Amino acid sequence: MRNVSGYLTDDGTFFQDKKEAEAHERLASMSKHIRSFVNMNYNNSEQVVEALLHWEKYRAEVTK
Repeated sequence: MRNVSGYLTDDGTFFQDKKEAEAHERLASMSKHIRSFVNMNYNNSEQVVEALLHWEKYRAEVTK
């Protein structure tokens, strides 16, 4: 057994860097909201969900 220092997100992903863990949590939260929005407005079209998720990932990378 070893002593490990890091951050475990709500979905069980481990990060050593706090900022990366926080970014992952924000994206996971945004994904939940995107899926909810699409379910309410577009009859859960997976193409719309994927397009919006890709946009959020791109936006997060560009605005670092």
